Amino acid sequence: MKNAFFTGTLRISALILALGSPAPAESSSAISNRTPVNTLDLHPLTTVAVSTTASTTPEGTTLVRRTSPRLAVDRTTGKPAFFKMVVPEFQEPGAGWPGSRKGLGTFYGLELSYSGPGTDRIHYKIGGAPPSSSTPESEWKPLVPNSILNRTIPSGVWYFRLAFGSGTRASANLLVRYHNARLIGADGGPVASVDPSKPLWLLFHGRDSDEASLRSLRSAFQAGLGQGRALVLDWASGAESTPGWYQAARCGHYFEPLGKSIDALLDDLGVPRSKVGLLGHAWGAAVSYESAKRIGNVANLISLDPTTAEAGGYDPEGINFAAVSRVSTGIKGGNKIEGPLGDEALCSTHDFSIRLFADSHSGAPADSAFHHLLPLDWCARSMTLSEDSYWPFFKKAILLRSGAQPSLPWGESIELPGGFGIECYGKTSSTPPVFESTKFLVFAKPNGKLTEARASGDTTGSPTWSYKPY
Repeated sequence: MKNAFFTGTLRISALILALGSPAPAESSSAISNRTPVNTLDLHPLTTVAVSTTASTTPEGTTLVRRTSPRLAVDRTTGKPAFFKMVVPEFQEPGAGWPGSRKGLGTFYGLELSYSGPGTDRIHYKIGGAPPSSSTPESEWKPLVPNSILNRTIPSGVWYFRLAFGSGTRASANLLVRYHNARLIGADGGPVASVDPSKPLWLLFHGRDSDEASLRSLRSAFQAGLGQGRALVLDWASGAESTPGWYQAARCGHYFEPLGKSIDALLDDLGVPRSKVGLLGHAWGAAVSYESAKRIGNVANLISLDPTTAEAGGYDPEGINFAAVSRVSTGIKGGNKIEGPLGDEALCSTHDFSIRLFADSHSGAPADSAFHHLLPLDWCARSMTLSEDSYWPFFKKAILLRSGAQPSLPWGESIELPGGFGIECYGKTSSTPPVFESTKFLVFAKPNGKLTEARASGDTTGSPTWSYKPY
């Protein structure tokens, strides 16, 4: 009896070790007949080790990614393979930054690259017990090979199951990458904390850009706010127009999950919606819209030359900036010929719109990139300059909307919002953008009638105005 008991104990111990160790385990049918839900043979869990790296593109954009090495997959066994990946808390050192630095941010998108046959099937589940014969099939969610997982990425343990279908290929490889968006302060450094009692402005860069493209504007906003804080939301690895992951220009898939992640991040930080202002340039305007739609009733929303052009995977129909904010301003660079990168239709969904032209405006083809960047410089100057009465007017009455019924610098009152628009002409140079306003073409609705008002004279004097039906 003693020997039989001892032998039985060894068998039970061996079974426990097989389930918990990296050694191959028995089939699920041999382990238990009570759980027929998943009868696939169990395999050891292969750990997907993801590391944070930084690289610089030829355009000078800094990309910070979390990427795994390519994992070899042996298909000859015919048995499913299981993988485990740990998504850390963003605040952990190295989670969203290379090295040991840490700061605030969020994970917002996952890509999975698989080189095996298209008949193979991949599923994932988040958290819970490790995969076993008793794992209900309902816990596994399908994931298309070589695809983007269009959802927010919570921290914790992720499991992947790779089941082999037909196909003669004996081996394959698997690679996982997930994206992080980081809150950036002065000089591109991480942000460790946010005071929820003060106003917070988040600035979103556009396509093929990073936080460096908005550093000057962030500094100008910080200087012009007085109270509160202006931060850049760096989402560079998701803003690549041609990321090289099987499908070019599909980064529009990230707009919505990034908006959801920003909403969750503000919840975690305890920032009241009434204190949030958002500004987005180009593709960043679409991200700011998706964020505002989920945050709800943001204090202010500004888009600079907004566009969704070539952002595969995103449907811009239904965008209405005015509907997701208490006040909103759209600023367009050039006309359709000079500034084709921005979308006039998106600008028109704001409460207030401004169009910026170069002094040489003639309707002829021009440097589209210059007009696309012109709103960045104009907005920064509005926040910081005060040598003439126009810049403080734009800052207080248009951008920040501080104070009641604003007046134009030449003494005429206007009503905001309600269809008021303004076109600004000025002297410019192309690199970097410089804007010195000299003339304004203003569209207003006095007495309910749309009229055209043209000013002559420079901004240091008193403009002369003439009106005519438009």
